[in-house]
Parts: sequence; C-alpha cells; structure tokens
Amino acid sequence: MSRGTVVTAVLVVVLAAGTAGAQALVEWQELVIPGVCSLRVAVPQGWTARLERTAAGGAEVRITPESGPRAEVSMESLAPERALAMKSTGAIKATVRTMGEGALSTAVEKKLMLERVDGTDGAGFFYSLTDNRPQPEAAGPRYLTQGIMAVGQLRLAVTVLAGEPDSAARAMALDMLRTAECAAAKESRQ
Repeated sequence: MSRGTVVTAVLVVVLAAGTAGAQALVEWQELVIPGVCSLRVAVPQGWTARLERTAAGGAEVRITPESGPRAEVSMESLAPERALAMKSTGAIKATVRTMGEGALSTAVEKKLMLERVDGTDGAGFFYSLTDNRPQPEAAGPRYLTQGIMAVGQLRLAVTVLAGEPDSAARAMALDMLRTAECAAAKESRQ
C-alpha cells in the first residue's frame, strides 16, 4: 500500500495503542508550519511535540506518548499546487477514492468504504484496509487507515498504521484531526 504524496511539511505522530483510546484529548499543541499557518491540535496529556524544519523549507513534527505499545500516524501537508486542486470536499473525496482504489490490490477487503470526518476547521475522507500479504507479527502493522483532511488552508494526507483493526491509534488520530485548526502563523513563533 503506497502513500505517494508530494510534501512540503511532514507531521508524524506516534500514538499509544491499547489504553490511549481511554485518554482524553486535553493538551493543545501549536505547531508552526512555515509559510502556511500555525496548526493547533488537541493531544492526550503527557505527550510531547517536537518541531524540526526540513531542508525543503517545510517542517517535521513528532508527537510521542511517554510509554505503551505504539502505532504510527503520519500527516503530510500537501504541496500548495496539489492542495489548490482540492478546494472542495468533493475534490478531497474523489482524490481519497482514487488513492484507496489503488491500494485495494494488496488488501483483504475487495470494496472500498469511505468515512467522512468533520472537524473544527474542515472535513476529510478516509478508508481503512487490511494488508493481505502474509507477514509475521514482527514485520509490522497490517491495518491501514488513510485519507486527506482539510484543516483551514492545509490539506493533510494522513496515514495510520496499526497492528489491530479499529485500533485506539486510529480513533485518536481521527479525534485529533477533528480538533485541528489552522491559524495565521505569527512571525514571533517561527
């Protein structure tokens, strides 16, 4: 299952599976995406966020829990020209459907089901698939949730990889996206 997106900034979130779903989203993190906006998102208390600028002028953010089993959630800001092509939720849905149909060939599922996620500052669409290739537990997660979320002027390509279906990591990632806001970045915070 490929991700194939052009990025200007990368946001990577490593989430605790298992008990993470029971945690409340209580801490607000503000992450400045250079030249775009300040992404504000609620994350579970006790998680830390780290922002690094990339050579391409974007930013990489890592948000990690203190402990526990892990699943990985990555959020990539689409390049401006690609984001402009997805101004409407209809365009986002069509793009996500195309992405998902391309991933069906390596999935257990034979039909793509899209899920709409409405947030504070936009909406997005996601699909979930199970990798059909036989692999041992140590080979990595088999469950994928992927899609695109509009957060203000940002278009985030989101991938959740988990070791179990309907994981706490997936639920937490979608809850975080529901709270996300994109405000004009302040020069003093850059």
